[in-house]
Amino acid sequence: MGQRDVVWSEVLQVVKSHGKFRTSDLEFEDEQRATVRRVLREIEKYGWLGRESKLDATWRLGEKGRKLLNVHPDIIKYSEE
Repeated sequence: MGQRDVVWSEVLQVVKSHGKFRTSDLEFEDEQRATVRRVLREIEKYGWLGRESKLDATWRLGEKGRKLLNVHPDIIKYSEE
């Protein structure tokens, strides 16, 4: 499994469990951070994640994530706060 795949998997697991997260919450090494940021923007482009603005450090469930992931309603509510 490539690094991009590992990031996708980790991000979807974290956002499904918590509803939102900061990049610093993800357990990746410093040298992997550039890849993590690129993949987060890609996941956002596809609608799985969203954020308030391009400068916001908090990532939330996107529209597609809310619709297609089996996420508890409380997590969805928390992600929208």
